[in-house]
Amino acid sequence: MPPKKDDSKVNPADTVVGFEPRETKLLAAGFLSSIGPDKYDYDVMATLTGNTAGSLKKMFPPVKRKAMEAYPSFATFLGTTAPTDGTNGEEKAAPKAAARKRKATSEPDEAATKDLQSEGEKSNDKADGKKKAKGRPRGKKTKTEKDDNRKETAAEEAVEGDEYAEPPLKNLTLNPLRGLQQFPLSFYSSTSTANMTRLAPVLSISHGGGPMPVLGDPSQAAMANSLKTRVPQILKLGTPEQPRAIVLVTAHWSMDKVTISSGKKHDLYYDYYGFPDEAYSLQYDAPGSPEVAEMVRRVLEEGGLSSKKDGTRGWDHGVFIPMILIHPQASIPVVQVSVVTSEDPATHFAIGRALAPLRAQNIAIVGSGFASLHNLRAMFSGVTKTPKFKALNEDWSKSVSDAVMTEDVEERNKKFESWRKWPGAYEMHPRGGAEHFLPLIVCAGAGGGKAKSYSDKFVGLDMWSYYWEE
Repeated sequence: MPPKKDDSKVNPADTVVGFEPRETKLLAAGFLSSIGPDKYDYDVMATLTGNTAGSLKKMFPPVKRKAMEAYPSFATFLGTTAPTDGTNGEEKAAPKAAARKRKATSEPDEAATKDLQSEGEKSNDKADGKKKAKGRPRGKKTKTEKDDNRKETAAEEAVEGDEYAEPPLKNLTLNPLRGLQQFPLSFYSSTSTANMTRLAPVLSISHGGGPMPVLGDPSQAAMANSLKTRVPQILKLGTPEQPRAIVLVTAHWSMDKVTISSGKKHDLYYDYYGFPDEAYSLQYDAPGSPEVAEMVRRVLEEGGLSSKKDGTRGWDHGVFIPMILIHPQASIPVVQVSVVTSEDPATHFAIGRALAPLRAQNIAIVGSGFASLHNLRAMFSGVTKTPKFKALNEDWSKSVSDAVMTEDVEERNKKFESWRKWPGAYEMHPRGGAEHFLPLIVCAGAGGGKAKSYSDKFVGLDMWSYYWEE
């Protein structure tokens, strides 16, 4: 099982004064999912918070109302205007009885929000020798509001010491989303409106055998063609919506903890043997991204997962072979991510769930493996051509597709936890050799609701790829 995140130590500087960490998290998600005045994409908000859209429709309005009453500047962030009639900015004027009801419920409803707060999600103010901040009484001004000269100071302190921070915003009364600014503000502001209202895709691909898809091997022509045509369409390459970066989970890098390529530039690691000389002169000059690598590290940490960065390891052929075919222009930054040697399905599903919020920043997540079959002995012996093996592979693929197509994320997770019990599991991925299946599990954790699929023929069998566009 993945290690549990210790949320008992919450930095007071990462919360909004007068708000619990869970409320700060909701406000940040509200900002990122705003698609217009008083309009929110609750599916995006669900991805960012790990809750369901239905529960968020109950949880978010009272927290938003509280924020707008406490700090009028929140109205700017939450895509609305400060209420002047006692409403929460989403409601029209109502009869007095309804207004009294709103007033009585101006504090967040505990029953509606308790599933957002984890057991350990409590402030450590007491451990720091400080009293927990309370919401200010209505009508009273905070010190920040009393002293206009402290406005810029508060904003500057919010980003001081963060190497990825942007200069403070000068036009704000205060910086209420300090807890959100784990990433540079430019990463939010430079994202187009179209990208803020959609999620970048998640895609699990079959990368083929060694360098052969690029070298033109006929047996891998179908996979190579899909990498050249289908995948660029799914990623919306060549359009204003193409991803600003790709986080690629590769089957050819197994580490004791999640490891992230963090260099500005990475050499290629030709991790295959016995191929023509051409295979060792292939080039893929896409940039890396230390900034995105740090984002990956941070979201993994938020998900309770240990990780480390590696600025020197080369990109293996699980990265550069498919990317040569997918995006030969090599203009999109790529960050390579390892699988974990434990091969634990729950851990890899948790990795995917942790990476999911990056989709809202138009960062695509690609899993590069061979989920339908990776048994070299069976491939080379010719047994894959027998009717018995073909039937077993079909049963296996049905089980895989059933799990992938499960729209409820928790139920999907449960199915993948027992994948070794599926028919043909050990014939398709021998014991100790699950690394080519694990990228799919990561993608299943990062994907939203409904998945789509396509297949390519290889050694007479269907090799399935899966993707999520929502």
